[in-house]
Amino acid sequence: MSNNEKNLTPNERELLKKLNVKANLILEFETLMQGLKLPYDKTYIYSLDEQVLRDFIISWTPENQEEMKKKFYVETKNQK
Repeated sequence: MSNNEKNLTPNERELLKKLNVKANLILEFETLMQGLKLPYDKTYIYSLDEQVLRDFIISWTPENQEEMKKKFYVETKNQK
């Protein structure tokens, strides 16, 4: 723990921890979207809570996208 962190109250430490978690999730989301070359609204992304960001990240990972494509293909194929 740094000297600056030692001077923080427990509530301030908790807030700092939450902000760091959210910042990391936002960075992960932005990196994922840039890798997929998909546009996104930064203002909207910054307004989301941690769980929604996690859900977006899980939904848009390449592995999960492949699974969704397989499910969609099977559903479409069975509808003929």
